[in-house]
Amino acid sequence: MAMRVKTGSSVHIGTLFLFASGTRASQTVVRGNSCTLQRFLSQRVETPGICVFGHKIPDTDAICSAIARAKELQMDGLEATAYRLGDLNAETEYVLSRIGIKAPPLLPDLSAAACQMVAIVDTNNPEELPDDINQANITSIIDHHKLAGLTTPFPIEMDVRPLCSTGSIIYHRLLTKGYPIQPDMATLMLACILSDSLNFRSVTTTPLDEAAARQLATIADVDVHEFGESMLEAKSKTSHMSPKELVMLDSKVYKIHGRKTRISVVETVHSPSVLSRSSEILCTTDEIKKDEKLDDIFFFVVDVAAEQAVLLSKHQADASAISDAFSKAGAKATVSESNGEYHVILPGILSRKKQIIPTLEA
Repeated sequence: MAMRVKTGSSVHIGTLFLFASGTRASQTVVRGNSCTLQRFLSQRVETPGICVFGHKIPDTDAICSAIARAKELQMDGLEATAYRLGDLNAETEYVLSRIGIKAPPLLPDLSAAACQMVAIVDTNNPEELPDDINQANITSIIDHHKLAGLTTPFPIEMDVRPLCSTGSIIYHRLLTKGYPIQPDMATLMLACILSDSLNFRSVTTTPLDEAAARQLATIADVDVHEFGESMLEAKSKTSHMSPKELVMLDSKVYKIHGRKTRISVVETVHSPSVLSRSSEILCTTDEIKKDEKLDDIFFFVVDVAAEQAVLLSKHQADASAISDAFSKAGAKATVSESNGEYHVILPGILSRKKQIIPTLEA
């Protein structure tokens, strides 16, 4: 943008180019006899507060990458604060407690904080963001999901990469910028990778993620295998949860073939403890379907230990359709029936993002 800058009795024309996020891309200011570039910037460029957050029903990547992204922005010289859009799950609580970092404050809506700017991580889906997100001054999105319809009135910084976690992306951003990575931040980003990759079991894992994990573990002085398995154990503690809490623990809404569909998953190394509650879980999915006016709701138990997913359903037609879809995709699905319930067993299926959603959308 062009600016007229008064310096003493004369007027000079200066050009200042800024990224939407507030970071300076390049600056050229024609200076007069009393106005330096530094004084011009200090007088004319303000640094508003940036609210950083991930998606609703936050998982470990959404929380930890928000904290890491806020730190990146602070090292850029900007004011930034991490927030969360929901309660922490057991795995995230374990991670933050282990590191000794406080949970980000809850942001029920954008009016609850002075969000002059917004930096989004781990999603670009408006359905997963505050209801008033369209009123926000969104300046950046760092994500690893497919594009999902969020629009902005102006160009923004976007960094979307096919890595297993947003934490992976932020780690590579910090490397590119040459910023130092402290052990606590290294542990946070490592947790993002281990959580989303299910300790490297998921098909979402890439060689870049594995290399980043090794490097972060060295900085943090953490045993990768021990940390990852401890996180899975923490994630699997669900016996205290109500049926609705289980269904909504890791749940997202999609438009699939024009139908509003909620896909819920529970990732666990103790699948029998979840499967034994199938009756009350399925009653709850019926209630949620009615309350949210959904066309479909599907609940998957992702058995990390057995490396398979199990769909629970009360409807034979749904079970058969899911089984057929995954069989066509090469999953060798099987269906079992007991007491009016159908369990669709899907060997090798662990990822909602890269396996479940693409198969349902095919």
